[in-house]
Amino acid sequence: MWGFSAAKRSFAENPRPGRGSAPIPLCGTLRCFAKKLIEVRNGEKELIQAVHEYEQRMIKYGFKAVMESRKQMDDKTVMHKPIIGRIALAGMRTGMRLVNALPAIKKKMSNDLARSRGEERYDD
Repeated sequence: MWGFSAAKRSFAENPRPGRGSAPIPLCGTLRCFAKKLIEVRNGEKELIQAVHEYEQRMIKYGFKAVMESRKQMDDKTVMHKPIIGRIALAGMRTGMRLVNALPAIKKKMSNDLARSRGEERYDD
C-alpha cells in the first residue's frame, strides 16, 4: 500500500544516470519529495496523494534518465575504440583540467549540468 514504505522504496529504486552525476539527481529527488511533504503539512494534500504524485514524477524522470544514459553507454562510442578512445580520453581530461582552473567556466558548466540532469523533476 502507499505510505512510508512506498516512499522509502522509491528512493532505493530510483535509477541513476550512468554519467557520473549521481549527487545531482539525488538532490533533485530529495527536494521534490520535501516539497510534497510540505504540501501535506500545510493541508494542501493528503499523504497518499502527495506520495503518489511524487512517485509518478520519479517514474517518468527515471525512464527518461535511463534512456539518455543508454545513449552514452554502449560499445559504439569513441571511448571504446582502442586508439582513438585513448586520444579522446586524454583530450577530455585536459579539457576538464582547464575548466577546473577557470572558476567562471567551472561555475557555468556546473549550472548547465545541474539544469540538464535533473532539475526538471521538481519544477512545476
